[in-house]
Amino acid sequence: MTSGETGGNYELTYTVLTHINLLVSKKNSELFQSDYKQFFCKYDEPSYIKEIKISILGYISNERNIQDIINELR
Repeated sequence: MTSGETGGNYELTYTVLTHINLLVSKKNSELFQSDYKQFFCKYDEPSYIKEIKISILGYISNERNIQDIINELR
């Protein structure tokens, strides 16, 4: 995901994130629980990327990573 972001081309990133969001929303949230930091928002991302990342974080949060996610969103 980061290679598309560095070039300013967010269309591919959005497409990948949309598919990930669909996967985790269908009760497959354990797929990305160990990679939750990849879905933290960066300050220069467009709002539509941030919105879908926050949605994914909601699905993949658990007891082990919830405190890190809350601290990041603060």
